[in-house]
Amino acid sequence: MATTGSRRAARVISWLRHQVTSGAWPVGTKIPTEPELTEQLHVGRSTVREAVRSLASLGILETAPGRGTFVRSVSPVSTVLNDYLGEKAVGDVLSVRRTLEIEAARRAALELTPEHHQALREALAEERRQVEAGAHEVLDPPGPFHIALVRASGNPLLTELYAGLAQAVRQAIRDGRVRSASPAEKLQDHERILAAIEKHDLVEAVHAANDHGDRDLVVVPDATAAPVVHQGDLQPDTKVVYRRVESPHGDQPAPVRVFRISHDD
Repeated sequence: MATTGSRRAARVISWLRHQVTSGAWPVGTKIPTEPELTEQLHVGRSTVREAVRSLASLGILETAPGRGTFVRSVSPVSTVLNDYLGEKAVGDVLSVRRTLEIEAARRAALELTPEHHQALREALAEERRQVEAGAHEVLDPPGPFHIALVRASGNPLLTELYAGLAQAVRQAIRDGRVRSASPAEKLQDHERILAAIEKHDLVEAVHAANDHGDRDLVVVPDATAAPVVHQGDLQPDTKVVYRRVESPHGDQPAPVRVFRISHDD
């Protein structure tokens, strides 16, 4: 049975999206030209054009006249969220970002797969090499460890939501509204998070991710410059205590809830 034009376009759309979501074409990548895709996928130019136009309408691809077509986002969720966040207070954006990271650490500690474990270890090893080489510049977020962490959650929607926050956070750093911890301090926090995940210690993973969120990226009120913030510069206003409450359910892992309170009576 012959394949209709719409079905061919749907197959090309599926292939193009896989190239983006798999990481083969990261955000910002210039994708192959129309003739190259036509030859590679054995379809007509009109089919390729229809597929690219469809993904461009979703905000996944973006065509720049005279330059080519580029990957704009991983998913429509990321695109819509990024546009929406442009009007939101950066402190609110960072708060949501930290919430997603905490949940990612919790899920990773609960159900870490060998593949995700390897990705976390490789990201941390590369980060360690950079610090040992004397790196002082902080990479635009999210860094490799953060990307590996949210993927280790095993929740694709969480990963897409996190990606949607990235552009807003990057812009806030460039504008001087947010300052970042040093690479060495980030590495120390990331090592603690991974150690907790490897021990399947949900409480420590949550605790470590939350502490990291407190000092990783910090809002700079009424500032035009963004100096690096050091852990010693940040003093907690109140004593913070973490408590855990487990609710066993037969042979299933016990759900863990962690509460942050200002005192411990």
